[in-house]
Amino acid sequence: MLLNVIHPSIYKLGQADANQALATLHASRAISLGDRARLRAALEPVLAAARLEMPKALADPQVDEELKASVATANEKFKAAEELYLSVSTEAPTDPMKNAGHVGRIFSKYGQLLVARATGDNAAAKALLDEALAARDTAEEMKAMLPALPVELVKLPAPSTAPTTAPTTAPTTAPAAPGGAPAAPATPPAPTARAG
Repeated sequence: MLLNVIHPSIYKLGQADANQALATLHASRAISLGDRARLRAALEPVLAAARLEMPKALADPQVDEELKASVATANEKFKAAEELYLSVSTEAPTDPMKNAGHVGRIFSKYGQLLVARATGDNAAAKALLDEALAARDTAEEMKAMLPALPVELVKLPAPSTAPTTAPTTAPTTAPAAPGGAPAAPATPPAPTARAG
């Protein structure tokens, strides 16, 4: 039991989580800078036609370099996290630790996918979506408890062709009594508690 507590996989898992957190921060920064660059590109012809100057916040020449640096750092940290999660998923001494590695890989792949989309790399985004789905499938095969996943990674149940309700052969009411008296219920009333 003590060996499980000090197993290197525990430390690798912590390191992977730290890399994932750093990657997510850099990815958010890259997405924000990318939006800023796209806004600048869309405004340039409009402002030029109106003979107006670009706002200083958008005209910052450092945006492109910061964007490239944030994308590179995010991808580097996501890949480092993915490698560590993969190592944990194969080397950990317990199934819960292995499963944490499997689940972590899903999110490191998905983070890389978001960065690829934000930078307009649709081919890489498609490949990363396929890899994230494969990581999800692996985690499911290993019976890992999956947290809430991004909607495009959720596996929908196969549609069923079976009827949603079972047919019944029992009548819902008893046949009418002779003489027009009201029909008795089809099932007897529930027994009542006896005093005693």
